[in-house]
Amino acid sequence: MPYDTLDAELTLAAITGKATQIRRKLVHDLGALKRDPRWNAEEKERQAARLREEARAQLDQLGAEATRARDEMNGWIDEKSAEVADMQTQLLDETRKQAAWERARKRLDLGDEVDALITEARSKKDRAALRALAEEYDTWARDRGVSPATIRGVLDAAQRAAADVTPGTAGVAQRMRYKLAEQSEEVSRALNEGRAHITALGDSPARLRRDELLADIEANGSGISVTNGVVERRVPSRSGGDFGGAAA
Repeated sequence: MPYDTLDAELTLAAITGKATQIRRKLVHDLGALKRDPRWNAEEKERQAARLREEARAQLDQLGAEATRARDEMNGWIDEKSAEVADMQTQLLDETRKQAAWERARKRLDLGDEVDALITEARSKKDRAALRALAEEYDTWARDRGVSPATIRGVLDAAQRAAADVTPGTAGVAQRMRYKLAEQSEEVSRALNEGRAHITALGDSPARLRRDELLADIEANGSGISVTNGVVERRVPSRSGGDFGGAAA
């Protein structure tokens, strides 16, 4: 984690947990409002609508924070990725890559599995071989009728492995690019599920009763968690989403 992007990385990492807390608080507040004897049905609906809008605004704010953090990290990644080695080093790297591809191609032609080649090159930290597979396997595989999905999987595995063994700042930047893509997907999913959850709470009174029950089970059940509406033994959750799953 580079110091230059530390704040942005911490901000992005916290988004999914904050989204879950917004959803939990909304369920709690709507439940308390439902049972409050001071208000008639019309006033309760007005206040419930306000609570839902506030929750939506909070999710939108989280989305804006995520975008700023993601842009800052992408800026650092692009800057470090643009740093080019001297011409002699580039020529040497290209020569090594072509030689590595010739060796890999011969083994592939003889029937060796490409996954085995990637694993072997990664264990040896053979960046030239991994770059060769990442850049040259596509053409070789298409000529032999390998499915596009399989090719994409191989290229992704080779590129990730190459990033893992790339030294220096360039390697850090490559690894961060993959990590950022995964984090961004998780954040988008958490925010979209949160917005869908808010809508569902407005459309269905039964959804509120269900979510209150699940929250109570989780709060009072020893070692119990609730994920996507399923009660289970507590395990670490990547999204932190006890109310995960918009359609649950």
